[in-house]
Amino acid sequence: MLAVLWIGCTVTAPDGSTTDPQVPTDPDTGSATSPLPTTDTGPVDPGSPFASIRAEPLALYGSVIRVVWSQRSDADVFIEYSFEADSWLSSPVRSLTEGTHEELLLGVPYGQTVTYRLIAGTDVASMDRTIDTDPLPSIVPTAGVLANQVASTDSDVPYFLVGISEDGSLRRTWITLIDRQARVLWAHRTPSRRNSMHPRLSRDGNSFLIDHSSYFADLPSQGADSQVLEMKIDGSVVQEWDTPGQHHPYTDLPDGSLAYARYVFSGLRDDRIEIISPKGEVRTLFSCRDFLEESGLPAFDCGANTMNYDESRDVFLFSMFTLDTVFEVNGTTGDLERVFGALSRPEYASITGLDAWSFDPPESAFDYQHNPTFTAAGTLLLSTHVDEYSEELVAREYTLASATQTLQQIWSFGEGEGVDGCQMGEAHRLPSGNTLHNYGTHAVLREVTDSGQVVWDVRWESEEHSCFGGPTTPGHQVLRSNPVGPDLYRFAPERP
Repeated sequence: MLAVLWIGCTVTAPDGSTTDPQVPTDPDTGSATSPLPTTDTGPVDPGSPFASIRAEPLALYGSVIRVVWSQRSDADVFIEYSFEADSWLSSPVRSLTEGTHEELLLGVPYGQTVTYRLIAGTDVASMDRTIDTDPLPSIVPTAGVLANQVASTDSDVPYFLVGISEDGSLRRTWITLIDRQARVLWAHRTPSRRNSMHPRLSRDGNSFLIDHSSYFADLPSQGADSQVLEMKIDGSVVQEWDTPGQHHPYTDLPDGSLAYARYVFSGLRDDRIEIISPKGEVRTLFSCRDFLEESGLPAFDCGANTMNYDESRDVFLFSMFTLDTVFEVNGTTGDLERVFGALSRPEYASITGLDAWSFDPPESAFDYQHNPTFTAAGTLLLSTHVDEYSEELVAREYTLASATQTLQQIWSFGEGEGVDGCQMGEAHRLPSGNTLHNYGTHAVLREVTDSGQVVWDVRWESEEHSCFGGPTTPGHQVLRSNPVGPDLYRFAPERP
């Protein structure tokens, strides 16, 4: 649970004694999380509907400005604000009554001077005021932009929610909201000995879902203390789930349940789909270990890296990196409907009794795949190594030819580009038809058109190492990435 600890307050008592100034601190380290709030208390225009106006950065998220004002009469109110010349943003118009109200200014990078004004009705405004967002903490990982062809990028996706390792250890991570210039607009640090490999957006698009997993940050725990939080952009927690054994994927479901992959080890590893109902009831929907043992393949290991739920089909796409296989699991019954990848080869299909699926062409078979999703067109999209002997990452898209049990590749990108990625990776289809490719441990995000043109290329200092035992260079790793639409106020809590 997020918390803000406050130490002291400079107050002169009647006897002349004082205490120290209030400074918001990190609950894990006790260190200050931001300077003292910069409060704007400028004059209010004569005749203005606003009796008073003040503003300050949020204590733990100093790129977010909270504006508080007292209103003399009922009015439709919004705030115009700018941090770049000739470019203005605005908060939603709200019908407000006489009294005290507040609003957040979102989408502003750290370390910026913001000019803002309150608008009541159509033409009544306060005087322009300015306030600074907090400087970006030096330990927040930042990226550089190698390419940004604005005319060809997806205009419906101006922001990205990205998980970044604090260093190469995965002991602690940052979840950052960045814009197309890779400027950090929001940054959340996981608690000590917790990381977040799979931050994502809630299904309704109104919250951030952030995992505080103890698995990789505290290996002996085997993820026993893991949690998933639903959080607003001001840090307020809507709800949280205890997810023991969670170390990789999870997702919320339409009925308010949470599904997550639970790690269980008893000689060989198992990853299960566990469902936590809105009432807190827990059930196992699917066990990879049970399937392997019942199918006569008991010596194989289960290890999940991603899981996505497709509501239109009521299925989970459950990716097993240890098996180079994607399971399609019925979301209601837990039955295994289809298997794609290595276990769908004839020699295994004859044992499991499942239909054998082939690849067309054969060299388009995926290996060490991540983030399989069904696109709006019904195709299967994922990120994969070129083949089992390569670390070069590619995005592949297939049609599913059920009559011939064939995954037919219709599009791919990355082969020959020379961008490796040993671990992780993702492919997201964007609204425009472009594809966002995440290169995982290579710490690269690239947007590419359907013709293979790279139109956006962002890179962090990466930790890249060979899957085959090569050298490691310390740096960062990109974890889960999420395209975010233009309306950041969807992530705001209700404001007074």
